[in-house]
Amino acid sequence: MPHDAATAGVILAGGKSSRMGHDKAQLRYGGKTLLEHMEALLRSAGISQVYISHAEHIADVIPGHGPLSGIHATLKALHGKYAQLLYVPVDMPQISPARLRALRAAPGSCEAVRFAGYMLPFRLRAEEAHITLLEQMLKEENSHALKEFQQRVALTELPVPEQETSAFANLNTPEEWRAFAGGAA
Repeated sequence: MPHDAATAGVILAGGKSSRMGHDKAQLRYGGKTLLEHMEALLRSAGISQVYISHAEHIADVIPGHGPLSGIHATLKALHGKYAQLLYVPVDMPQISPARLRALRAAPGSCEAVRFAGYMLPFRLRAEEAHITLLEQMLKEENSHALKEFQQRVALTELPVPEQETSAFANLNTPEEWRAFAGGAA
């Protein structure tokens, strides 16, 4: 049985990157790939165990359903090892370790915690009931959205300081990446 404080980080990096045109996880930022950068952010937030939702790491059990497939696969693979999992997308390099620490530190009685208005990053209790719900949703015809999953669990939202809203931007297209990388130090 996991200790209540046991939190592992999960980087959701299994997407097709179709709008970007190539694997976003391999884009270079600050001398590292985005995947390495996101792992470093999780570690800076005090999370020592980091896993990757990707075909070469923890592969989707029920593929083809975006983030829900990755969340399901990692939750299934890590269930019983950790009390909770903190999910981050590979394409959100501006998120701060302070925001990730806030997610990690939110009251433990919450099933899921996210920031108001943003699906990711989020923290989820590693429970069998969540695996079952995800399997049910992945088999349903029209319920594959992360937003819908988060609506079906007891969700708590944390406020986002106004000056930090840009940190929650996903970089999905070459134009978004060029605008970000061109202004990044």
